[in-house]
Parts: sequence; structure tokens; C-alpha cells
Amino acid sequence: MRHTDPSSTSHTPEQAAETPFVIMLHQRDRKPSGSFRPEAEVVLGRALRTSGLLLALPPEEMQTLLLILTFVTPNGWCRPSVPLLAGSLPGGEAKAQARLRRLQAFRWLGRPIVSEAEQAGGLGVFTLSPAVASLQNAPEPAPEAALPLPPSSRGAILAHSRAMYAHPRAEVERGIAERMGWKELGDGPEARLRLRLLGVAGLLREQVDLLIEQYPHERIGRQLDWLPHRRAKSPARFLMAAVENDYDPPPTLRPRLAHGVVSELGEARGQEWDLGDAVDRLEGLEPDAPEPQQPKTADGHEY
Repeated sequence: MRHTDPSSTSHTPEQAAETPFVIMLHQRDRKPSGSFRPEAEVVLGRALRTSGLLLALPPEEMQTLLLILTFVTPNGWCRPSVPLLAGSLPGGEAKAQARLRRLQAFRWLGRPIVSEAEQAGGLGVFTLSPAVASLQNAPEPAPEAALPLPPSSRGAILAHSRAMYAHPRAEVERGIAERMGWKELGDGPEARLRLRLLGVAGLLREQVDLLIEQYPHERIGRQLDWLPHRRAKSPARFLMAAVENDYDPPPTLRPRLAHGVVSELGEARGQEWDLGDAVDRLEGLEPDAPEPQQPKTADGHEY
């Protein structure tokens, strides 16, 4: 008697839930074109217990049945050949044939749970009864909720970005203090200067301590203000050298300074900082070699 493969038999979800085993079909990596990667898994149904099959089937026959189920293909077919099954059973093909015959002789609900069929070329394969294993399409996962897009105007985009990613300055300062081992940063001029050196210039703690202890704070702040106009390849090394040697202002700022225009301060004086950028600068940095003294022309201009 020939039985069809479970994948050739249609079952509703209610019918599939009534079989001891369910071959669940998934559509992985689905693309907009409709293509996907098939995948199948065997699910134990409640009917394995409630139908009486679990208690009625002898242990050895249950092992053989489970072995057959392990050969389910990604498309849901389960038709392993006798040599293929024999390779997973002890005692060679003759003993495997005997085990398969005993499973084939077992009757459940008046019909066999497995049947032998013949493929092209005479190769024998074993198929499962539709009453034992049914095919079911897995439910499609719920689509992920799309994040709301920020408004298109520049100001609205900046406001949205700050609301999503920025952190209050006090919170950033506490994070930096914890990473650096400082009990309290305080809110004085020296604390502000330390934070600018750490968060904007990217100096190490040892370099910050050296500058703060050995050089006037006014000189350090002045070089920090001028640093964005230097176009330095290594801002940290350049700033160390600029403070130590008290570099002149960059050429682009000299006309403005001559007319009494105060240079713009860096972004570190804002009320909100990016915590990730500020703290990440404190980790994984190698000490930089001091920047050599900036060469100057005879009239004091930088090259």
C-alpha cells in the first residue's frame, strides 16, 4: 500500500495541531522579490501524548520513528532511503531492515505509521503516514514597527537628534569622573577646562594633569579656542606643543583678534554633550608623543 509524503498533503492549522508531529515550514530571509530560503523543523504536538501513540509505540520503534523524522528536508519532505537509515542504526543494513519492518508492521488507528515506497531506480524509501506527521506553514512574524522619521527642517532634525541621543552635561560629567577615578569634577573654571581637554582635544588624564599643573589656565583656554582653526592632523599632540610653547594665533584669526573680536568657543561649552563621544575618547588611547615646536618664519608667522 502506497502512502503519500506529508508534504504532499494539505492540512489546516487545526488538523495539523491534532497530529503527534508537525513539520513546520519557515520562509527565511524573504526578499522584496518574493524569494526566500526554505527551512523546516519538526515540532512535537500535544497529540503525541493525548492520542496514545507515545504509550502504544514500543521504545525501539519510537527511536526508529524519530530517526526517520530527522531526515526532513528544508522543503518539508521526509523520504529517507533504507541505506541512509541503515547508516545511522547499529548492526548494518540487515538489522536496520529488521527494525524498519517492525515499525512498518505497527498499526495505529488501524493503519501503519510508516510505509515503504519505491523511487525511480528501485531505491526503497520510507514515508510517514499523514496521521502521524502533518505539514504546516509557520506564521509570518509581525513586521517590525518603523521608527518615526524626524521632520525635514534642519532645526527640527537637530532637536530630534538631541532628544534621542544627547545627554545632559551633568550626566556626562559624572560619567567622565567615574571613568577617570575622580570623586567630583566640580563646576569651577578648572573643571570646565579639564572637560574641554578631555572631551574636545582628546587628551589623556596624565596629559591633562600636566597642562593644568604647569601652565596658566588662560593660556590653555586660549590654545583650545584656537585649536579648531589649526587644521592639525593630531589635535592632542598639537595642543600639547601649542600650550608648552605658547604658539601665536593661527593666521586666519589674526585679523579678527587685531580688531578685538573674541574667538568662538568650541562645542564643549554647550549645555548637552554626546556621552558616547566624550567617554570613548578616554578608552583605548595610546600616549601621544609631544608635538615638535611649530616652525615659524622670521616675522613670527607659522608655516
